[in-house]
Amino acid sequence: MDGAITIAGTLSGALSANASLSGALSGNGSLSGALSLGEGVVAPIYEGAYTVTPKAHTEQVLETADKLMTDDVTVFEIPYFETSNLSGTTVYIANEVEING
Repeated sequence: MDGAITIAGTLSGALSANASLSGALSGNGSLSGALSLGEGVVAPIYEGAYTVTPKAHTEQVLETADKLMTDDVTVFEIPYFETSNLSGTTVYIANEVEING
């Protein structure tokens, strides 16, 4: 049955007046497939940072909801520094440490 939709259970959702979806879904117990926004549907382009360095005690949010992203997000490694002292070694994890060289 090409183009037919059969629902076993409940299918629900919403489309805004300016959006259209196309694609195919299939399922038996769960849905799988692909959907795409139709041509002419415009989402604002994300203008924020695409790189993140984790910080201690600070939540970081990239405001990407409902926006079109043009690149991958890169999360850098967690900053890690060690320094020797009379008591042993002090470790700094996810803290910015000024190094005087």
